[in-house]
Amino acid sequence: MAMTLLNTVTLSAETFQFEWTNIPQTGKDLLVVVSARLNTTGPTEAEIKLNGVQSNLSWRGLRGTGTVVGSSTNTNYSNMSYVAVIPGTGATTNTFSNFQVYVPNYTSSTVKTSSFEGVAENNASASQLGIAAWNWNDTSAITSLAIVCSTGNMVVNSTASLYIIS
Repeated sequence: MAMTLLNTVTLSAETFQFEWTNIPQTGKDLLVVVSARLNTTGPTEAEIKLNGVQSNLSWRGLRGTGTVVGSSTNTNYSNMSYVAVIPGTGATTNTFSNFQVYVPNYTSSTVKTSSFEGVAENNASASQLGIAAWNWNDTSAITSLAIVCSTGNMVVNSTASLYIIS
């Protein structure tokens, strides 16, 4: 198994997404690794967009916030495409979330499954840790992928890397 870095993006200006297009169809799996912080006060959810869409997804996740543990399920293939929580300016100064998304068999003509894990770090009881698995009910090969903030922008020095695993 070989892991090849396709691209790393380090933000020099604030933006609401990291995006990769024309992903080579030469690998077996994709791995996205992100470290990000927002310009808004509260944390927000990061979502995934595959081939330009955020639909046809179902997922199940677990989240701990330091004081509360919970689970969530979305089985109706709606537009919810949650992959992580990113902290904002209300979190401890200069702390960033860290999360990764793993997409096996991204070139196949079958329904895609995936997993993510991450933490929205904060030196307080409001930290968040989450894991989830989701199902993209589409048989198209993945040719583009974006990590999108539902509100606000990611700040300068947020980074994201896309790896192809073969």
